[in-house]
Amino acid sequence: MNRRRLLRWLGVAGAGAVAGCSNQEGPATASSTGSGPTRSPTGTASPTQRTATETPTRTETASDSPTATERESVTETPSETETASDSPADTDTESPTETESPTAEETGTPTPGEGLQRRIALASVDSVPSGYEVEMDVELLRSRITDARTAHLRITTTNTGSPRSISVAPDDCSLLNRSKGGSDRPSGLWLHDPDTARRIDRDGNRWEADRDPDEGRAYAAYGCLKKEYAEGESVSNEYVLWSDYRVEGYLEPGTYRWEEEVSVSEGDTPTGTTGENTFMWGFSLSVSEP
Repeated sequence: MNRRRLLRWLGVAGAGAVAGCSNQEGPATASSTGSGPTRSPTGTASPTQRTATETPTRTETASDSPTATERESVTETPSETETASDSPADTDTESPTETESPTAEETGTPTPGEGLQRRIALASVDSVPSGYEVEMDVELLRSRITDARTAHLRITTTNTGSPRSISVAPDDCSLLNRSKGGSDRPSGLWLHDPDTARRIDRDGNRWEADRDPDEGRAYAAYGCLKKEYAEGESVSNEYVLWSDYRVEGYLEPGTYRWEEEVSVSEGDTPTGTTGENTFMWGFSLSVSEP
């Protein structure tokens, strides 16, 4: 009896064990074929694999964002070289003297009223009498007398006829040469050749020779021949105006006249021994205070 019960119990226990084994194999088989959800904790998306695919690695993070060196380069201020190239150089800002206007001394034009002594004007010029075919004119090149410069004028003689000889020549035989340089009516002014005047010692800032009024004048002793003029030829003589040291006063205001005889010879004979004609010609200058 006990043996039967034992065998029956063993049979039931064996059947149960077989049934339990068949239930475990079912889910395992389904997992391998992909026909149902997976219960195993070791699925395809392990924690290690999710980190690799979903979260950027340290290498990716470094390549996507600027490094510390790059950030410093972006925010740093311009270098000294860049600043120097963007800003004007020191020499560009320190050049006001290059655009300054020339001074009165550089241009030779005095400041109005500075050192101005007298003003000179051309009062009158004689016309050459008709028939002589000669023209004579006066041009005032500088009308102011200052401490640095005096008045300056030019006399031009032109032959408008056929070739002839005229007593007006250049250089030492010019019109109003030597003793003829002084004003006639009244006396008090003197016209000097510019080159000769440079050798005269001035009395301070006065345009007057630094000599005693009683000291006489000396002139070179030489004779002058007439100059042969071609048709249309001109000769110019220039003079600077001084005060006559032998006359009392200095550049006294008034009108002063110069006058000289001019001779014309027909033909080309310089001695003027054939067909000589003469006429008087002159001009006047006025002197006024500034």
